[in-house]
Amino acid sequence: MRIKMTRKGESLRLTAETVGVVLGLIAGGIASILLGGLVIHWILGATGLGGLTYGQVVGLLAIWEIIKPRTDTK
Repeated sequence: MRIKMTRKGESLRLTAETVGVVLGLIAGGIASILLGGLVIHWILGATGLGGLTYGQVVGLLAIWEIIKPRTDTK
């Protein structure tokens, strides 16, 4: 016996997929910023230029991700 998906069930599935994609993008962005901050902080410390804390580096990287210029592919 096969159960047919109703419109309500299909709508719920699409909503769940959309929420999953959005949460995945947010988690990926946060992980990228934290990992990038760790690498930058390590490089600055290794070269002797590191007067910034890890939190400051992550904050600056997060601000850059928000305001960085977007390239147009025309």
